[in-house]
Amino acid sequence: MKVFEERTGIIKKAEYESISPNGEMLLFDIETTGLKKETTRLYLIGCGYFDDGEFVIRQWLTSCASDERAALEDFFEFARGFSVLVHFNGDGFDIPYIAYKADHYGLNNTISSLESVDIYKCFRPYKKYFGLERANQTAVEAFLGIDREDEMNGGLLIPYYYQYERTASLEAQRLLLLHNHDDVLGMLKMFPAMYYGLAFSGGFEFESLDLADSVMIIDLKSMFTLPKALETERGPFSLYAEDDLIQLNCSIKDGYVKVPVREYKDYYYFPQEDMIVHKDVAVFANRRHRRRASKDDCFLKEDINSACWSDSSFIKQYALKVLQFLI
Repeated sequence: MKVFEERTGIIKKAEYESISPNGEMLLFDIETTGLKKETTRLYLIGCGYFDDGEFVIRQWLTSCASDERAALEDFFEFARGFSVLVHFNGDGFDIPYIAYKADHYGLNNTISSLESVDIYKCFRPYKKYFGLERANQTAVEAFLGIDREDEMNGGLLIPYYYQYERTASLEAQRLLLLHNHDDVLGMLKMFPAMYYGLAFSGGFEFESLDLADSVMIIDLKSMFTLPKALETERGPFSLYAEDDLIQLNCSIKDGYVKVPVREYKDYYYFPQEDMIVHKDVAVFANRRHRRRASKDDCFLKEDINSACWSDSSFIKQYALKVLQFLI
């Protein structure tokens, strides 16, 4: 087994602190000889972390089957010093694979206790807004304009690993390390892909509220600079977000704006009155006058002249409900 370490020269920036405030963040990626954990081998573990403010990439490359256990033991011991594990679709592959191998060898899987942050899961809900068919690492890196030297994928690299195992080929070693290196470094550069989820789930501050014709306009300031503008609309609401601006347009009808209700399955909708009633009460009404509420018609109403609109905390909670409805 060989261990490689590179200090990349990349210095910690403030946005990384949003994921791991204390800097105890470990980025993590593995390479294997196949997808089925019961019959394949782990041959390379790569991780990235900040040391004295600088991003460092550390890799464990096995030379034979018997190295697998030693690489895992060394990696688990190294991971003890971290509290947040960042990965790309690691919940779907890397983490279960590592857990199986740890059980197989009777090892203490130290990463199982770390907080898990999956970049793939964070960005996946937003791919449709940018016309992306997939949200794999290659697609997300292209979306963000991230360049990488590596041109291989995990499947293509398997024969190179077997070549390295047989001959200790330096060229095969270079290709194996390069792919894993660029995956780990790419994860760090993909942090902005997570900013949509962080911003729209409450990572914003209220800026202003204006009434224009039949629309209430709410401007919010995102705590995260979004890498590309996002625009969408649904029902009585529309959203435009760019850089650190989040703008919500909420239609006004008869002096009221609608307030989305997330628990729409608990309500019935009465079309003639354009109102919702909780199921515990609505069941007593004539069935011809009601139907089960859907997300698109489950709203309460708030008078635009209500004093609550002078309360920034109320507006922020209202904006959060609208964002949850839209996204």
